[in-house]
Amino acid sequence: MIKGIIFDFGGVLTYGKAELIYENLAKELGIKPEELTNLRNKHLNELMTGELKILKFIQIIKNNFKINKDIIKDYKKIYTKVMHKNLNKKMFNLAYKLKKYYIISIISNMPDLHARINRNLGLFSRFYKVTLSCDVGLMKPQSKIFELALKKLNLRPKECIFIDDRKEHLNIPKKMGFKVINFKDNKQLIKELNKFGVKI
Repeated sequence: MIKGIIFDFGGVLTYGKAELIYENLAKELGIKPEELTNLRNKHLNELMTGELKILKFIQIIKNNFKINKDIIKDYKKIYTKVMHKNLNKKMFNLAYKLKKYYIISIISNMPDLHARINRNLGLFSRFYKVTLSCDVGLMKPQSKIFELALKKLNLRPKECIFIDDRKEHLNIPKKMGFKVINFKDNKQLIKELNKFGVKI
């Protein structure tokens, strides 16, 4: 019996993805997108687990590309444009409807600044528990982040559906016993939820 439905954030609850943030920032700074993406990928684990804060990473960007101006405002503006102007409102509405019958939650890989902006905008407020990589020092697809989320929710894997747009994040929870859905679009997700007998 399904008791919990767990959503990823970027790519599911919003159409925006982190890669787009850095592509847009590179254009704003007049540098090659692939060079900034490579720098981000070099520090990705540290960023996602909260070991490296975004403010410090911005300083790394400035040093690496010899940029003198303060770019934190540009970064926040671009994050808002990419992630919040592309919110999947239908998916948020669906999550709130599901809340009548199920525990709804989030597991997401997210740096500290992104988490703070999202919290301030109230995007997590209606979800029962939110497990973010930057808060817990763990990231998908590590099994430990799923184990921690289950402990918070007081649920077993077989009682949960986990939804993520990245297929590589689904193998571990599937092995653990979660029902998993590789999100492609809203209609497809609803069909998949129906297959699992979810009340909508």
